[in-house]
Amino acid sequence: MPVDSKFPKIEDHGVLLNNRTAALVSKEGEVDFACFPNFDSEIVFSSILDREKGGYFSIRPVDSQLESRQYYEADTNILLTQFSDKRNKVLSIMDFLPMSFEHSVYFSEIHRRIETFTDVRVKIDFSPFTSGKRGIIEVADHKGFMFHSQSSSQFFSTDLDLDVEGDSVSGIVNLPATEVKWLVTAHNLRKAYPPELFASEDRLGQTRRYWKEWLLKSKYQGIFFDTVNRSLLTLKGLFFEPSGFMVAAPTTSLPESIGGERNWDYRFMWVRDTSYVIESLVQLGYVEEATKFYLSIIDRYEKDGKLFPIYKISEDSTLEEVTLDLSGYMNSRPVRVGNGASAQLQIDQYASLIIGLRFLLENAGFLSVHTLEKAFLIGDALLKIWKEPDSSIWEIRGDKKNYVYSKALAWRAFMDLGWLYSRMGEEEMASAVIKEAKNVKSEIYEKGVSGRGYFAQSYGSDE
Repeated sequence: MPVDSKFPKIEDHGVLLNNRTAALVSKEGEVDFACFPNFDSEIVFSSILDREKGGYFSIRPVDSQLESRQYYEADTNILLTQFSDKRNKVLSIMDFLPMSFEHSVYFSEIHRRIETFTDVRVKIDFSPFTSGKRGIIEVADHKGFMFHSQSSSQFFSTDLDLDVEGDSVSGIVNLPATEVKWLVTAHNLRKAYPPELFASEDRLGQTRRYWKEWLLKSKYQGIFFDTVNRSLLTLKGLFFEPSGFMVAAPTTSLPESIGGERNWDYRFMWVRDTSYVIESLVQLGYVEEATKFYLSIIDRYEKDGKLFPIYKISEDSTLEEVTLDLSGYMNSRPVRVGNGASAQLQIDQYASLIIGLRFLLENAGFLSVHTLEKAFLIGDALLKIWKEPDSSIWEIRGDKKNYVYSKALAWRAFMDLGWLYSRMGEEEMASAVIKEAKNVKSEIYEKGVSGRGYFAQSYGSDE
């Protein structure tokens, strides 16, 4: 199990991102959540969900009295965890998931750079997968250690003198001042390779250039420059490059409240959430991400004949919801993979797409006439279903209701759909859709306002 059996605070983490997957790194230098090769793939490190069974990759000074802090290298998603005594820096760990300008080239690797500022004893612990799924450990002299699960492998590349202890690799190494050491973990390799073959310095330079050059496209020049840039980098990293779909979060089962049961798997694409993010990106000049998303989701709609509220990011996962035998963060059970909300009707998802599409087209976006024709199919579907009860943004697992939120978004979407029809020269359809928008608005004011005069959560409700 990890060096520290206590659960770290969720807020005491940094996140690594590379448009394929993500990893959480605690302030104590522990990678305690990561999936490979994709956001929704097998969970390789999961000690944030179970301190006894979960996998981990920990690097930290032996001296537990040192203070630690985390920060990102400016204008990148490269994370630094720094350990210091009361006067000076002692140890720094730089972590990143490699990026590539060639979108077809990706890396299922975490690169970790140890830099010392004084003589220091460092404790290293590595144990991927969950206990019970860890198989044999192959030792490759001067190269590292190969771990096997029931379905994959995880290689730990290092030339440090570490030992196999049960189903983990551990050791304490004495590092002199000004020492630099690279440790790399890579998913599903067939053979062991020495650290230098992973070319960490080259990958670091490439990753640094990628994030900095992408950020230069931003049009934002306000007083919250640093905050906006940090948000942009995080949002960009949550997009899955092959499809342009964005995960709602890179993790599963971190609780809404400690000890509660609302612990959901968010490693999927919610149409609503992505549409909102797309609008923000478009405002700041990132039209390419928005266009790619719309091309993908419209294509999926045409193939499926309906819009689902949730989509898989890759073929590695299933939306079928199952429970894992893990204790949960601070014993917040259950730990889930998959998400049962995928079967719900959420009318606002249809509306969000249409609203976002107009926003894209009004802000330098461009879609072919052929693609816009397909988009009208989504509008036609909304015209047919807007009166139905649904699960809406609340995703409550029970009886469907006439949620005011869904109705309000349908009203706005019909106004925007009328604009789209008019833009395409379909004035008769534009008039018909705008007339329907007025009908929705009238119904909301008739049925969606509580006796106290405010908009209710659903028709007939005082909430």
